[in-house]
Amino acid sequence: MNNWWNKAGVWLGAWLVINLLQSLATPLADDEAYYWIFSLHPDWGYFNHPPFVGWMIAFFRTVIEGAMAVRLPTILLSTAGIWLTYKVVQPQKTALFFLILGSMVIAHVLGFVTTPDVPLFFFTALYFYLLAQYLKRDHWSLALSLGLTVALMGYSKYQGILVVVFSLLPLLFLLRRWSFWMAILVAAIAFFPHFYWQYSHDFATFRFHLMERMPESWKWHFPLDYLGGQLLVFGPFVSIPVLWAVFKAKRKNHLHQSAFWTVTGTLAFFFLMSFKGRTEANWTSFLIAPLMICTQVFFENKQKWQWWIKRLGFVSLISLAAVRLILAFNLIPGLKTPFEDKSSWAQTIADKAGDRPVVFYSSYQPVSNYMFHTGKEGFLISMDRNSGSQFVMWPDWERSLQGREVLNICNGWVNCPDSMLIEGQQQAYRFVDNWRSYNYLKIDALDLPDKMDPGDSLEVALTLTNP
Repeated sequence: MNNWWNKAGVWLGAWLVINLLQSLATPLADDEAYYWIFSLHPDWGYFNHPPFVGWMIAFFRTVIEGAMAVRLPTILLSTAGIWLTYKVVQPQKTALFFLILGSMVIAHVLGFVTTPDVPLFFFTALYFYLLAQYLKRDHWSLALSLGLTVALMGYSKYQGILVVVFSLLPLLFLLRRWSFWMAILVAAIAFFPHFYWQYSHDFATFRFHLMERMPESWKWHFPLDYLGGQLLVFGPFVSIPVLWAVFKAKRKNHLHQSAFWTVTGTLAFFFLMSFKGRTEANWTSFLIAPLMICTQVFFENKQKWQWWIKRLGFVSLISLAAVRLILAFNLIPGLKTPFEDKSSWAQTIADKAGDRPVVFYSSYQPVSNYMFHTGKEGFLISMDRNSGSQFVMWPDWERSLQGREVLNICNGWVNCPDSMLIEGQQQAYRFVDNWRSYNYLKIDALDLPDKMDPGDSLEVALTLTNP
């Protein structure tokens, strides 16, 4: 009989319970409250992201409320994603598999923190699970499932296209299968509603990320930040041997080749992107499944490396367990983390507002926290292009506030005469009897020259459009 530590069900059950307890003890991050706002208005797309993160929260809100409606889908999807990864890898040493995976910082983050990366991780694991079957057996049902999974990867996060492109580069022989083309057609049809949503909203998401968002000036340390971030998210103690194993492991079949191309292609892509602007470490979080496919057999067969990975993995687990306890029980007073309880802050503002809506400026995070913790009406006016948010996509909501009495929560964009004390800090505010906004007022400058010299003066004709 196998020992208990070599039973996947024991590890998966422990992972599920640990993340449930962590979710109960750890307040929502600001962005999680923002995704909860998405769930109030299910749609085929959102300003910042594809819609799946909003869909999954909306579904769970039908059966449960509060923070668990946000966190529970993440806990279930991350656990299911690990199970699918396990089924694809089929490790001979189960405990070693879970030790390596549990040593990755990003696995713990995706275990309970709700972001669009979570469904992308799950669907990437499902994609490789189905791809492994499809490489062995050409059947229309597998092709159909692959096509739907590819579409759902796109509905989760646009980085899913990298998985598809890089994973198929060593599998071009699949082009000879008619079922492969059926998979492409299914993916295109399933993804069409989101594409049409983008079209009907003037490709708002793409315009924001690629054109309207003010890019930060490139700095020489951006590539170094990217490399350091990858070493951190894949485990500060195990990332170097894990990434070394990716290159040293024998790619004995098509699936291993596909996983290798996915990992190396994605890492190289974002490294090149770091020479254009800042990248975020979590952008590669979906690589957990192909990374484990590449490395597990290597560590099982290399005793010297296995000796090291076990000890480094144990240190990682102890360190990450300590971090989890610090976050759950606030063991270091004064430590700033993304998981701060905003309920008291929100309730203080709600008490001041009474029945009035509360209008915030610039950042989507305060208004999201306010609405989540109080259940009361709030709204956001974005004051610069970098702070674009989903609120600009709800003009009817904004129109409903015109002429009403509101409470303005003010910051550097707006001067307010009054202030209130919230958790030891003064917060400026003002009451507005007849509130008006001008978000949709459009001003166009006509016949601007292509170039001007410093000190030149110019008369400009303007057109003003008020829809």
